Amino acid sequence: MSKLNDALRHGYKIQNTPIKFNKPALSLDDQIEKLKEKGMIFEENSKIKHKLGIINYYRLEAYWYPYYNPETEKFTKNISFDFILNYYRFDNEFRMLIFKSITYIEIAFRTQFAYNLSIKYGAHALLDDTLFFDQESWNKNKDKAIDSYNKYEENFITHFREKYTEELPPIWAHVEFMSLGDLLNWWSLLQNKDKKEIINIFQLKTSLNNIRSWLNNLRAIRNYCAHHSRLWNRAFAVEIKQLKNDNISKYKSFWNNDKKKGRRIFNSLIILDHLLNSLDISDFNIIEETYLLTQNYKINDIMEMGFPSNFKIIN
Repeated sequence: MSKLNDALRHGYKIQNTPIKFNKPALSLDDQIEKLKEKGMIFEENSKIKHKLGIINYYRLEAYWYPYYNPETEKFTKNISFDFILNYYRFDNEFRMLIFKSITYIEIAFRTQFAYNLSIKYGAHALLDDTLFFDQESWNKNKDKAIDSYNKYEENFITHFREKYTEELPPIWAHVEFMSLGDLLNWWSLLQNKDKKEIINIFQLKTSLNNIRSWLNNLRAIRNYCAHHSRLWNRAFAVEIKQLKNDNISKYKSFWNNDKKKGRRIFNSLIILDHLLNSLDISDFNIIEETYLLTQNYKINDIMEMGFPSNFKIIN
């Protein structure tokens, strides 16, 4: 595997001298010819021109690149366009499943954040600088929140702006339009006792640094889902820490300790499973649903997602 190919697959950077981009845009017919030259196989009735007209060539490239050698400019094995579309369709469903899971956790986190702070410190806790340990960061967060509040046009927010004098709405209204990234920034600035009370519902008996890393990992995954980015074999920038004895996922023994595969999404699924169980979300199991989805789409190389080689469904 070339250095460039390896870098793209595993998420690290290589140093190059920048040059001026001079590649022309390709018509759909030219895109098809380019793929044929690289060795891609096209089945009859695959409607490739139509597919490339509604799915960006560059988007699909993320799915065929593991099978491509940029030095020879050829595919390393017999790869069909339908084979690539199958992975693309699988990833679409997988993202929707993940997004559904994270939604439960995100809403619970927002709810606990607003509830705990408002009950202890009042409706405008975010305006109280004594609750936060970094005054400079608090000021930046506050200014950003006020700017967002003044621009937001939902009826429930315009009502607060027109009727009340405070710089921000009550915290239980503010969390409903705050981004997850901003919410995590506010939570990170709180005193430790307040942080712990907010996340107590998730039954996480470990360091706050570990908890923050898991929440940031879920935020990154959520953003990939929201922007329709590839998930299935993505390597994340940071390997998340294992949830030890307090893990309430029945799949905790399958945690992948391999350093490279540990940066894939399977370990995040175990964290997700724990968090969903802590909220008593029992209408689906994220790990089992993911595995069954791989079987439905005949995704054989599930270890590219970080699944351990000995994985099996637990009854």
